[in-house]
Amino acid sequence: MVVLVIVLLVAAGAVGGVAVVYPESGLARRLGFVVIPGDMVGVVRRRIGGNPSDPRFKRVVPDNSRGIQARCLTPGVRHWLMPGVYSVDLAPRVSIPPGMIGLVTALDGAPRPAGRLLSRRVECDNFQNGVAFLLGEGEQGRQLATLPGDASYYINPELFRVDFAPRTHVPDGTVGLVRAKVGRLRPPDQPFGRYVECDVFQDGDAFLLGGGEQGRQLAVLGGGASYDIHPDLFEVLTTATVGPGRQDGLTPAHLRHVNIPVGYVGVVVTLHGIEPPPEDDVIGPVVHGHSNYRLPWKFLDGHGWRGVQQETLRQGGVYALNPWFARIVLIPTRLLTLEWKEKTPTEADNYDAELEQLVINIQGFQLKVNVTQTLQIPASAAPRLVSQFGGEVSRDGLGGLVIDPRPVQRFVERVLGGTVESYLTQVAASATVEDYLTQQDEIRAELAGRVRQNVAEWGITVSDTLVGLSVAQDTELDRIRRLPMTEAHRRRTLEEEVKSAQIHAQIRRIEIAVEREERGLAVAELEALANLLGPEVASVQALLAEVKDMRVPEVISGDAAMMGQFMPWQRIQDVIAGVRREQSGELEAGPRKDELEAGDATPDS
Repeated sequence: MVVLVIVLLVAAGAVGGVAVVYPESGLARRLGFVVIPGDMVGVVRRRIGGNPSDPRFKRVVPDNSRGIQARCLTPGVRHWLMPGVYSVDLAPRVSIPPGMIGLVTALDGAPRPAGRLLSRRVECDNFQNGVAFLLGEGEQGRQLATLPGDASYYINPELFRVDFAPRTHVPDGTVGLVRAKVGRLRPPDQPFGRYVECDVFQDGDAFLLGGGEQGRQLAVLGGGASYDIHPDLFEVLTTATVGPGRQDGLTPAHLRHVNIPVGYVGVVVTLHGIEPPPEDDVIGPVVHGHSNYRLPWKFLDGHGWRGVQQETLRQGGVYALNPWFARIVLIPTRLLTLEWKEKTPTEADNYDAELEQLVINIQGFQLKVNVTQTLQIPASAAPRLVSQFGGEVSRDGLGGLVIDPRPVQRFVERVLGGTVESYLTQVAASATVEDYLTQQDEIRAELAGRVRQNVAEWGITVSDTLVGLSVAQDTELDRIRRLPMTEAHRRRTLEEEVKSAQIHAQIRRIEIAVEREERGLAVAELEALANLLGPEVASVQALLAEVKDMRVPEVISGDAAMMGQFMPWQRIQDVIAGVRREQSGELEAGPRKDELEAGDATPDS
């Protein structure tokens, strides 16, 4: 009896009962034992048996009825199948390369409801358990779940087809924007779908079950990473996929991180939020918990206003922001030097580009006035400048980093420039040319006070206000301008002459005193000689000493008058007369009156 059963089994195997590829003994193959190679999967087909118990399964069955079986045979196990009842076909396992994901399409299963693009998720061991998929009411068509890359899967190719798609990569220093293709319809007044926690859009099932809505999403994908995102569920915009020709206007620049340079502050303009009050100069109050606008749904949950925000982005920071949600306007906080002068085309973007050369008319004279003003905008004052003086208007409603000098330019032109021009016009109407030219310090000080008072209302600080002057080609005005300098030079010259005369007078007084002392010594000598030898002998001796020192020319030519000038007897007479005066005591009375008057005289007398 046993031999008969064996013969029947062998005969059934010979007819083609079970296909065995892995080397086994001939007897084992005929007895129904199957071993699957390591890189293959076995697809089982039942030839003999009843019809499927569930009419939904017409081709692939989960209940071991006749037809293609949902289960498949995997390597590493010796399987036994009834010979003649089952057949096994081998198929390669699914290997997904690195950098790719697997997109699964179910070839059998429950019908998918109309209007749903992707079939719901069913727990089935990454589609390796076909029976669990079918019994779990898995639906036909493209599946919501994906297969991670760099892995292999033993999937029944009769039940599932797997296509490859690249992972979503977001370059470093940029963000990825997400637009949902499936989900609920968002309210018409909401530009963004509601935020749903879904593992940064890698869990499509969580997104849909959480009430995710179609359209633009508030969350962004961080740079320098790759994501397993289903391309049929989400469209991801990166610097590699945006560029010219897009209707939404997105460019790679919009997706770069917002970098606030040192010396600047980033004023945030939110493009979504609660409608602010209708008053002008409305600035949104501070909302906590949104991590510098990186979590915009937190900002919206905190009832943040749309428009200019009081909270700014600090210098030196790098921020991964959603350009659909926020626009960042750079305002300088460093020290600015503004000049009223003639500008060149290359200075069109300067903050003082609208400050032109100032020209005022005083008593018919045209004066060119150069004014230089230094100011600094604190970070707390920057939002009001943007709110009041606006900036670039984005036609496509996009945000991102905006380098726009117009808010500061308009403030400088309308507030600062208006103050300076108004004051100088007032001065020109009330002052004379001479007053204007000679009162520069007073004018500068008063102008600085006016400027400081007006800009203080904006919370802005000013320091140096300089007023220079360049005169038009007018010789009369040049003469008037030089007049104070000429008078000052003349005054300095006279002062130096007075000082010099005083020094000469002092020197003359010293010389007279020396002469006085010398004559006093001579008188003393004569008196001593007279006392010793007698007055007559002393006089004769003094006369002889004087004659001895006289210079008499050896040859004298000319008339008698010329000869008389050089002969010694006239000099002798003078000496004798002097001796007599000395003896009579005239020298004891001191220097002559004319000598004293000459010594005390000054140039002012």
